[in-house]
Amino acid sequence: MSLDEKGKGSSNKTKVAYEYLPPDVCARMREEFGSAWEELDWEPLSAKFSRMMAAVKSFSRNERQQLKDLVKRLEESSEASGFAEELKAATSGVRKLDEESELAFKELGAAMLNCDLMDEARYTKAKNAAIADWIAGSKEAIEEDIKDLKQEREDLDKKNADLAEQIKRERERRKEQQKQDEQRVKAQLDKMREKANRELADERRAWEERKAKDTAALEERRKHIDAALEEIKARSEKNASDCMAMFPFLKEMVASMRPAAPAIQEPVERRRGPRPEPFEPPRNIYAPSPAAKNAAMQEAFLARLADYARQSGLSYDANDLRRFHLSVLCEGLTVLEGPAGVGKSSLARIYGDVLAGAGAEYPREGTHIVHVSPSWMERADLLGYVNTVTAEFSPSETGLYQRLLLAEADYAKNGSASALYPVCLDEMNLAQVEHYFSDFMQIMEMPEEKRVLPCFSKDAVSGDAVFREHSSVKLAPSVRFVGTVNFDETTRRLSTRLLDRANLVYLGDGPRTSAHTRLGGADAGPGVAYGTFASWRRTAALSANVEKTLAALAEPLRTLGVAVSPRVRSGMARYIASAAPLLGAKAEAIALDEQIAQRVISKVRSITSVAQKKALGAVADIMDSFRDDAYSPSRAAIERLRAKEHFFGYESES
Repeated sequence: MSLDEKGKGSSNKTKVAYEYLPPDVCARMREEFGSAWEELDWEPLSAKFSRMMAAVKSFSRNERQQLKDLVKRLEESSEASGFAEELKAATSGVRKLDEESELAFKELGAAMLNCDLMDEARYTKAKNAAIADWIAGSKEAIEEDIKDLKQEREDLDKKNADLAEQIKRERERRKEQQKQDEQRVKAQLDKMREKANRELADERRAWEERKAKDTAALEERRKHIDAALEEIKARSEKNASDCMAMFPFLKEMVASMRPAAPAIQEPVERRRGPRPEPFEPPRNIYAPSPAAKNAAMQEAFLARLADYARQSGLSYDANDLRRFHLSVLCEGLTVLEGPAGVGKSSLARIYGDVLAGAGAEYPREGTHIVHVSPSWMERADLLGYVNTVTAEFSPSETGLYQRLLLAEADYAKNGSASALYPVCLDEMNLAQVEHYFSDFMQIMEMPEEKRVLPCFSKDAVSGDAVFREHSSVKLAPSVRFVGTVNFDETTRRLSTRLLDRANLVYLGDGPRTSAHTRLGGADAGPGVAYGTFASWRRTAALSANVEKTLAALAEPLRTLGVAVSPRVRSGMARYIASAAPLLGAKAEAIALDEQIAQRVISKVRSITSVAQKKALGAVADIMDSFRDDAYSPSRAAIERLRAKEHFFGYESES
């Protein structure tokens, strides 16, 4: 037998379980291999497997898995070694004994039977012994696993108990912490409640003191009013008695002055003396000079206005002059508000002087000043009455009726070249504006062809009455009204109806005298024609940014009791568009801020609740976010309102 065959026989020999070979087979194999037989490991593989399995059975499940992984690695790393086949056979035997011992023994026995190395009896004996060993080992392994599982369960129960104890302690700790937090918050709330109650009590006490003082003052004023009413009543009764006494004499005098009635009824003569000529406007209507026609620059006009004020010994802020000019430009009525002596009437006067100018072919008049009387009750007090005795219309001492006739004639003759006719109602709220000026407010909103103001009825005057053909006046677009107001105990509040139609421009405290008074009079420069003045007025829709701001203001303004009506929105659009040439890139922000002050906040009556106080703050915040310039009339108007009102109410928002 060759060496290779001997090596092959030796390799096959290592795969045999030697304890199952008969003696003659062992002797024959010893003779066949000779000295090479001595080099073999005489210890049977089954003995080695038995010792190894005994050790493996004491391993835990994780250790057995680690052993399997290690055997697999050894099996993979032994491919190139000389004992690869032996290692594979050994590892294969270990794996089969651990996993499928019975099947391994069956295969081994079948192989040995086929090779005539083992008889049937020995195979059955080995098979039964292996199965018994496997069952015993499996039982020990199962008991060991049960023991391990019990230990794991005990450990888990202990951990569960520890976790339950920890959860219990944590719940108790959190409950105690929550209790402490509730006590602390309750203590803070009690302190805040006590502080609020003290402040409320102080405010209520102060309000009661003010109320008592105001009640006493009102009672004193009521006594004076009652005394005045009694005096007026006594005078009225006396005047009525005097009239009744004089009535027969007046009746005889009128009858003696009236001629006999003709057969055909004609207008009755109601006057004595020569027949007067009917009233006609002057022929020499004001006409602008060439210099006035060239004075079309709005910036130059405002510069002349400021210079004329300084020459007249007055000083105004440039923003106040611009706001007043834009208000007069965009609306038929502008209201000037401010403390007494601040220069409201003077501003209206010098504005008319600069509009009239000094270069006309015929002298123009500036602002027509009308001093309002507290006794005015109707339109006739402003324009005039029909004298029922003489059957004549007697214009009022204000001269406004003649001024309106002159403006009508000038505009009818010269159109856009006519002059401007500003009218100043000085101290307009001494009487109730709604009583004597209501017709003007309605007519100024009508189209130009329908702006007709009825003054008296033709049937109430004689046929040759001086003003018979001028029973109504067509209000020319060149007429602008300016009202000055003070708010004190002698004046009336302006109605929301009026403020909805006008810009209220506030002139604050400040020096109004100038050191640059010009000797010999001030120079107004070239005048401004109506057409030039009207060309400065622009109209455009409100931008998306302005619409967004007005939408944000809607809710707080509703709480304050004011709203941006369609009429106000239209006026805002005119004002913002007209301000653009004067203010440039910042026109929209500045003009909207001025309009909120002049047309919205001016209508807020009073602040009487916490909700209104918050709404006023919301309006201030929205306007501050819209523009952050230091010049903000809306912010100044809000601060004036806060300073004027007393926040004595702490009502809930509901």
